[in-house]
Amino acid sequence: MAEELKTSVALYAHREAARSCSEGVVTAKALRAEAPRAAAGGEPPGQEAAKPKPPRLTHFFALRVAPDALRETAGAVQTALVEADTDLAKCVISPEKFHVTLGLLSLGDPDARQRAEAALLEAAAAPPPTVTFPGLDSFGDRVLFAKVEDASGDGRLAAVAAASKRALEAYGFPNQPDFAPHMTLAKTSKARTRRRLKIPKAAWAALADAPAADGAQTLGTIELMAMAGDDGNGGYPVVAAAPLGGGELVTPSDGATVEVSAPRSKRARWKRNARARRAAASEKTV
Repeated sequence: MAEELKTSVALYAHREAARSCSEGVVTAKALRAEAPRAAAGGEPPGQEAAKPKPPRLTHFFALRVAPDALRETAGAVQTALVEADTDLAKCVISPEKFHVTLGLLSLGDPDARQRAEAALLEAAAAPPPTVTFPGLDSFGDRVLFAKVEDASGDGRLAAVAAASKRALEAYGFPNQPDFAPHMTLAKTSKARTRRRLKIPKAAWAALADAPAADGAQTLGTIELMAMAGDDGNGGYPVVAAAPLGGGELVTPSDGATVEVSAPRSKRARWKRNARARRAAASEKTV
C-alpha cells in the first residue's frame, strides 16, 4: 500500500508540473534568460511595452531642380507610362515638383519649425553642387526616377547631403535615411487605387540610358518644403529657403508667414468641417 501511495503522489506531482508548464509558469531557466532584460530596465516577460509610433512625416529638405530642361524627357517618359496603364497618370510628378531630397522631418511640435529653420541655415553653409541627369532608374516597380550625378568635381552634392543630415539630427530630427541621389518622375504611392499599381520597366527601358536633360544644372538653394498642399504654381509649398554657400534665411516671396500646425486626426478634421458647415448655414439665414 505504501508503494502504491508513493506512486500515486509521484504521478500527481508530475501531472501538476506538466499543467503548470502548459499554463505558462516561468521556470528558473526562463528567469535567468530574462535577467539581463530586467537589469536593463526592461519589462517583465510577456509584458513588453509597445513601441511609440514615430511622428508622421510632413516636410522635407530638398534641392529644387529647374524643370524646363527636363520637361521634354520627363513628358516622354510619363506619356509612355500612361500608355502602358492609364491609372499611372495618377502617379506622375509634375515638373514644378522636381527636386532632390536631402532629409525628412515632422513639424508637429510647437518649436519644430524654428529648429528646422536653424538646421536649414546651418546646412546652407555647404557650397552649391552642379549636377547632371544621365539616365533613368527605379526602386523596384514603385518609383521611377532620373539619376542624379555630381558634376562639381569636388563632391559637393554628397557634402550638402551630409551637412543636411548632420544639421537635422543635431536639431532634433533623428533617424535620417542615407542619401540616395535621385529625382522622382513617378511613384505609385501617389495614387489611391483599389489595385496595386506597378511601373513596368518595359515602358521606360528604351529611355533608360538617355540623358534626362542636356548639360548640367547648378542647384543653388536648399529649401524646407511641405509634403502637402500647393504653392500656387504646381510645386510644393516652401516654408523657408536659404542660398547654398552661406546667406540669410528667406521665406516665400509674398512675405507671408507659413503657419505649421500639428497633423490633424480624422475626428479633428471632421469637427472642423462641421463647424465650417454650421457657420456657412448661419450666414445664409441672416
